[in-house]
Amino acid sequence: MFKKLLSSKFPHVFGNGYRSFSSWCVDVLATSKTDANYNLESITNGRRGVPEPNVLGEFFTAIHEHVNKGEVVSISLNRSFNHDAQPGGPCINGTSSPKDSYIHSIRIARPGQLTLTDVSVREIEVATEYGGEISLRINNCNIAQLTIRQPSLVTITNTNVGRLILMEGAIKSLSMKGGCILDIECPIPEKQSPFIGPVAFDTTVFLPRTRSGYLIRDVQAYKNMRGHLKKLENQQSAALFHSAELALEREYDGRTNKFLSILYEWFSDFGSSTLRPVIWLLVLYVLSLAIIFASDATALPTNADQNYFGWQKSLVESGLGGRFTRAVYLAAQPVINPLGIFGIKILVTPSNGLLALWLSFHGLLSVVLIALFVFAIRRRFRLS
Repeated sequence: MFKKLLSSKFPHVFGNGYRSFSSWCVDVLATSKTDANYNLESITNGRRGVPEPNVLGEFFTAIHEHVNKGEVVSISLNRSFNHDAQPGGPCINGTSSPKDSYIHSIRIARPGQLTLTDVSVREIEVATEYGGEISLRINNCNIAQLTIRQPSLVTITNTNVGRLILMEGAIKSLSMKGGCILDIECPIPEKQSPFIGPVAFDTTVFLPRTRSGYLIRDVQAYKNMRGHLKKLENQQSAALFHSAELALEREYDGRTNKFLSILYEWFSDFGSSTLRPVIWLLVLYVLSLAIIFASDATALPTNADQNYFGWQKSLVESGLGGRFTRAVYLAAQPVINPLGIFGIKILVTPSNGLLALWLSFHGLLSVVLIALFVFAIRRRFRLS
């Protein structure tokens, strides 16, 4: 449970599990095997208009049966598939996304609403031939390749996408939370943007930061997405791709730049995270507190028991209580007053050189982390 929570909050740190999904994508995209083909045009016998609800029901029920048996099916929605009796559109359900059984392809050629839940799909292609828009909702699925060619409203939740292909003007609305995107193809920034409406990529979406074991082929994919998102003034989503871009470019850096890049990523996700600097500050504080408390390497000024008053009296107490109080106070100094800018009056001081050296290093890191925190806030809320 704890590992799952960390993976959702920090997907780029704890996201190595997506390599198995990447391997699955490579395998299924290389095969063309199908056990059954479902063509909506073939069941209407040439009649125009939307098929009757019972006909649509039988069509999608048959698909469910094949999918739940583990058979590989191909689906072509080349007739209108939304009926007034079912305003939310049809839903294709599977059984908790078993990747060993999957739908070969889904081709959506008519406007409408479609929901996919708990299924694995080799390829989805949205390419309406008669205008209009498609509303596609994908929940808890594995999609090896998702291609969107025509204006669509897309909502993706906790879904793994191997390769996302977006054509010019293909997205009227896109929202993605959780899961991953392992490769992207879209026009270069100088071309027409694929986005003609709002776009939101949550920070829980995993983007590969190395080519090893993933589908991503080149950093240009991230550059293209970032360019289009910046045109929309969507700084938050653009920052997500910018961080992945900088990490992927690290493969071409020298040792010094690579080391600095890794530190910059760990401490603040390349200036995109306000949470990481705070976490590191807390980690350093707890570490210093533990070192000071364990060693009890603290010293007080002469006559401190007579000169101290109020809460300061707790610093001169004997026993574990006073020891802990001194550790709390001394460990906080590198965080609260790292450079002594708020005064240099010393109530407690380290009693050996090694502890003093560590606290100086702690103070230096605290200055860097506070600066990264301020920079991340400014970057998040500044006007473009």
